[in-house]
Amino acid sequence: MNSSPDSKRKSKKRKVLTDQLFNRLHLINVFDDDFPSNSSLSIVDSYSPCVRGSCTLAWHLPADPLNIQYYRRCLVIPGEIPYFIPSPRTPYLPPEQSDSFVRQPRFTSLLPLLLTAQRTGIDVRQYNIISERNSLRKIAMNNEVYTIGVIKFGSSIFLRRYDTYQTINRNDIGYRFEQMCTTGNYLDGNYIQLIEGHIGTLKTLMTGETDAVERRTGRSIELKCHRKPDNQDIQDWWLQAFLSGVTKVIHGCRALDDPERLINMVEYPVSEMSHEQYKNRILEFLYQVLQFLSSNVIEGRNYLLSRRIDPTTRKHRLYLYEVTNKTDKEKLTFLTEELLNRLLVTTR
Repeated sequence: MNSSPDSKRKSKKRKVLTDQLFNRLHLINVFDDDFPSNSSLSIVDSYSPCVRGSCTLAWHLPADPLNIQYYRRCLVIPGEIPYFIPSPRTPYLPPEQSDSFVRQPRFTSLLPLLLTAQRTGIDVRQYNIISERNSLRKIAMNNEVYTIGVIKFGSSIFLRRYDTYQTINRNDIGYRFEQMCTTGNYLDGNYIQLIEGHIGTLKTLMTGETDAVERRTGRSIELKCHRKPDNQDIQDWWLQAFLSGVTKVIHGCRALDDPERLINMVEYPVSEMSHEQYKNRILEFLYQVLQFLSSNVIEGRNYLLSRRIDPTTRKHRLYLYEVTNKTDKEKLTFLTEELLNRLLVTTR
């Protein structure tokens, strides 16, 4: 899915983390953008994504990101697969529905990932980076302001995004296009896959929302419905698809005189959506940032990785802060050692 204004518009942004909170943080380090390039390493070729499990995550989620009991009620494991319908019966998008707005919790949770891994029998301690896809995408693209929570247990670093949108509207074009092109569980929630990969020397486990699955091959498909995608959209589509192991993106093209009507669907092979130099550059940048975190975070402490404007140069820089204020730590903690131990499985 994509949050472009033309496909899935969301409500006005909210400021989850205030300027006053940032003033209380302890600056640990600033990422150096001028890292040496390793042209001999093809990070793209070595990523090798593999789907390890799935879940369906309900639309309406608990406010408490640490409440295991509530999150268990929001999950179906394995997930209910939304199979792709290659030839919809009508060229018109499905009609709008009532009660389409879904309020987002103030703080997102890693519990869907951890609960799915536990149910699937995956020991998360074997991974260096555990994250949602969106956090890795934001870091790699390096073109927007964002903040990501960071905490380390053992040799595993966990990342938690801070969602700045208050609500989503399931009547927006992107959601209705997905409903048009898939079977099954549109009204129940999002279908999410658990994906293993390798970014450089780091072993990763992430969750990624999957729009559709091809029934014959079992391969995942990304669905888009922008009116006129530009080059930046295409690069973002490539990264989303690549991280999830998707091999093709299908773009629904709408009529200029009638935005409710599709005129055709264009298939983009993911391997051809971007050139190799660009692919390796953004994946290498992601790798360097993850290595930066590995070198700077201490086990059990709470950190924020934030891309913000440098007040001196007026340019964007990537900062790593530690949360030291007791009240702030209580509010921003998204994983504890006790909670993690409850969700671990023993490797046979």
